[in-house]
Amino acid sequence: MGTILLSWVGHTDRKILKAHASDPEYPGPIGRAIKACNPDKTVLLFDLKPDQGDQDCDDFKAILPAAWRNRVKVRPVRLADPTDYTAIYEASRQALSCCAQEEPDAKFLVHISSGSPAMHAVWIILAKTEYPAKLIQTSREKEVQEIDIPFGLSLRALPGFLSLSDDRLGAIRASLPKTAAFDGIVGESKILEEQKILAKRIAMISEPVLILGQSGTGKELFARAIHQASNRNEGPFVPVNCGAIPESLIESELFGHEKGAFTGATEKFDGKFAQADGGVIFLDEIGEMPLAMQVRLLRVLQEKKYCRVGGRKELSANCRIIAATNREILTEVVAGRFREDLYYRLAQLILRLPSLDERGLQDKRLLIRYILKNLNDSANTKWQFYKEKQLDADAMKLVLNTFFPGNVRQLEHIVTRAALLYSPLEARIIDAEAISCAISDDWHDNAAIRAWPELGGGIDLDGMLRDCEAHYLKKAIERTQGNLTQAAKLLGLTRQTFSSRLKNYAELKHRVDASPKPNPKPGQPGNTVPKK
Repeated sequence: MGTILLSWVGHTDRKILKAHASDPEYPGPIGRAIKACNPDKTVLLFDLKPDQGDQDCDDFKAILPAAWRNRVKVRPVRLADPTDYTAIYEASRQALSCCAQEEPDAKFLVHISSGSPAMHAVWIILAKTEYPAKLIQTSREKEVQEIDIPFGLSLRALPGFLSLSDDRLGAIRASLPKTAAFDGIVGESKILEEQKILAKRIAMISEPVLILGQSGTGKELFARAIHQASNRNEGPFVPVNCGAIPESLIESELFGHEKGAFTGATEKFDGKFAQADGGVIFLDEIGEMPLAMQVRLLRVLQEKKYCRVGGRKELSANCRIIAATNREILTEVVAGRFREDLYYRLAQLILRLPSLDERGLQDKRLLIRYILKNLNDSANTKWQFYKEKQLDADAMKLVLNTFFPGNVRQLEHIVTRAALLYSPLEARIIDAEAISCAISDDWHDNAAIRAWPELGGGIDLDGMLRDCEAHYLKKAIERTQGNLTQAAKLLGLTRQTFSSRLKNYAELKHRVDASPKPNPKPGQPGNTVPKK
């Protein structure tokens, strides 16, 4: 029975390997792991950057110490970015699967000190579920340590990694009662339809629900639909943004307080749980709830009881809890920022909402039409001179090809701004220029260059430098209407350096692709001379 060591190749490994080429004693993280564990085989996942070819992977293999080469396999992986959990999961799982097929009796060692935090989290999930493995980490101080993760995970805690077959989806759909509660959720993609069907099934059950998804994916919309389709639909729906309440007030806000419980408590206050009696309390951004408050919430989930602040009488919590977060909740559990026991109490039923990009272009088109219809209906009642609007072909193409990190909410804001601010109210068409202006509003020009903060308060130097770079790259692109050669000259950069920096900002690259190009003049560098 052999031992297989798996690891992502991190930036430190690449740098040290290059500096200590052909030296088997080099002190890099992966080198420490190989020397200490002496595995029969090592599989390294090499993240190829967007501008790198397979030759870069071959070059990396060439600088491995000769003593390793017969026992080390390097697998090239192309990631859009080092935080793409889905792509990282698929690549890591495939590597483990191949190893398991080639050597069914092998023992796995997984090294989590190299690579990005997202890669570390995915290794932990896989090692605690599908492919039991020993987790190790390396450091200069302690060389190699085995990591003891004091909990297990189940596959049902991995929403989005498994997809229902069409037959299974159809069988679940057929078993559901008819309801119009989800009709307001626009979209026809399979990934969204799957979550709508699961949400209808969840509505029939009275257990707590955890809704996962990025900001703007419709978590509250789904929570309200679940409430409307449930047998509690005649009761109240009480939303609470856990991240917006000061830590000192959150206990009182949720559970209420007695008169005189603290300074300013001039009268008794019932709290959100009392207000949600007979209905649903929606705990949005549950990942931002303080740890001390998580303990109180856990007791409510376990015993269905709570006390007001300053009170002794136990009150019954007669409401269903639906929680939501845009954080990677399992990563928060591993990092100790979210209680494991509370996670399992909340995650009895899980719904993972897809991002706008995951839903595809057809859902984007449907959402744009829906947004414009609502906007047109509303504006027609306010302004007699307002004309119903629609996007022309170029504007639609620009929207469809733009990445929206704020998902549906950001898409709605951009279409609305383009219609009301950057298009004549009496015009019927929203063109690409109006959309481009609306998108540019999200760049927060005034906030990009900040006043210099005092060192005493702590600063994010990397963030400041990144904001500064993005600000001037954007200004240069605007000034030159997307001409990269001229934009580079404005900033004292070569075109190659400018293009390389631009790759770090996907939104700016969309802006360049969408920028109207100036008419070429014969003989100018970079322009085509017309044929005679």
